[in-house]
Amino acid sequence: MKTYVFLMLTYVATTTEGANILITFEAPRRSHQIWISNVVEQLLERKHNVTMAIPFPDTLARIKAKVRESIDEVTAEHENYTSIALEGIITYHKHFDQRQLIHSGLVGSLKTSHRYNYDICDRVYRSKGFQRLWSYPDSFKFDLIIVDVSLGQCLYPLIKKFGGAQVVGFSPSSLNPYLSSVFGSDDQSAYIPSRHLRDVDLRFFFDRLLNYLTNKFEYVFKQNWELKSIENLAEKHLQEEFNFEELQRSVSLLLVNYNPLLNRAQLLPPNIVPVAGLHLKRPEELPSVLAMILNKAFLGVVFVSLGTDIQPEILCHADTKTIANALGRLVQKTVIWKNRTINTDLPENIVVHAWMPQNELLAHANTKLLITTGGLLSIQEAIVHGIPVIGLPITEDHRENMKIITENKLGLQLDVTNLTEDLIYDSVTTVLNNPVFKDNMDTFSLKFKAQLENPVVKAVRWIEYLLRYNDTSFLSPSTRYVSSFSAKSFDVELFIFVVLLFAIFSIARACLSCLKLIYRYRNRTQVKVKSQ
Repeated sequence: MKTYVFLMLTYVATTTEGANILITFEAPRRSHQIWISNVVEQLLERKHNVTMAIPFPDTLARIKAKVRESIDEVTAEHENYTSIALEGIITYHKHFDQRQLIHSGLVGSLKTSHRYNYDICDRVYRSKGFQRLWSYPDSFKFDLIIVDVSLGQCLYPLIKKFGGAQVVGFSPSSLNPYLSSVFGSDDQSAYIPSRHLRDVDLRFFFDRLLNYLTNKFEYVFKQNWELKSIENLAEKHLQEEFNFEELQRSVSLLLVNYNPLLNRAQLLPPNIVPVAGLHLKRPEELPSVLAMILNKAFLGVVFVSLGTDIQPEILCHADTKTIANALGRLVQKTVIWKNRTINTDLPENIVVHAWMPQNELLAHANTKLLITTGGLLSIQEAIVHGIPVIGLPITEDHRENMKIITENKLGLQLDVTNLTEDLIYDSVTTVLNNPVFKDNMDTFSLKFKAQLENPVVKAVRWIEYLLRYNDTSFLSPSTRYVSSFSAKSFDVELFIFVVLLFAIFSIARACLSCLKLIYRYRNRTQVKVKSQ
């Protein structure tokens, strides 16, 4: 008992000392901000000194307001909080044509993604926010850097800049084969389908072969081409040499939005920590006007939200009108549509607003259906609140997330390139009127919520573990530090193959020699017999 009390006192003493923590990401995506916000709140409450360098400075005040009592207090920088805006990134994102993501295959998707990442990194290095960080004196130290690793690698130079800091990576997206391989996981092409392939059945050999080649191509492209090109870009802007591959290996821990219930079971090394649902929180009170609308919608509400990261313009005017007309036929249902650019006449049962508190809307008892692109955070919120889903996936990640929905009969998926009024109406009424979807979602919700540990508590516990002991290298498998050729034992298998081939060749040659001897002996015997 005394030992237990001593350990508890030691833990409290070590965690109450404020550490200098840098949290940064370059992705101009609100979902990444939302996903990490609960961790930020907890670190601030535990008196750590947090610096956030992200593209969304306006959101920081709202995060901090939940820690501080007054919104007025958050307008100034406090002793344990600093915000740095990486400006210019959001403007580029708004003008990027996301429609090219709909039809792109493997090569097109990787090329588009690389061009997008490269341009984002170029704007990061030019931003005043990044230059502010880069100009910090050499004597300034961060104890820990928490960096988003799901999009690109342009923030890796900060790992070298603050070389004494431990580094934790995070990914609000599901765990894909590439990211899994980067952190030392074994090749899982035999049972985890690539997000770039559609309708692949890994029970069949040629599908597994295609899946294997696709994953290898993506890995080689990203590690040998994209990583090097952004490294060259950083050297050009910052006038300093970098080894991005080495900096990548210095990210000792990965917090990832993974749950086997949603993302297929797979083998994970101990340096990959699953914290699915990190953004989830208890619903707050709805705004009064919105609460009045939902409370009066006794026959149910259909909520339409295309997520925080997809441009509303990705749907053309005709598609928007088609969706509106189909939902307008649900005269007994109230439709709430989050959209800031819609400019068509709408049926009377549709309410449109630029922003909606999604978590609170889905938690309301009268909400019956979510129509979404299939972003993982929205899917998780729908599951927690037991709301069936209709998906209009845009990207590979969306399509992969929607596979879980359709395979488990939690909702339906539509093709965004082939929308008709009747198809949308029939799909919505099918999900609303067939109790199988709601019953399956309720069961799924119970399984998802029955996690052994709160994901926020788990993430903060690992962060503070790293701060206390300054080392998690023992969690990384040695496969991170050797070539994939050696890590997968291809060299051993090739050696065995060559040995077997040589043995087979030797045995075959010996047998052939024996046959020749036998043939010669028989010929000689026959000649002797004939001569007699």
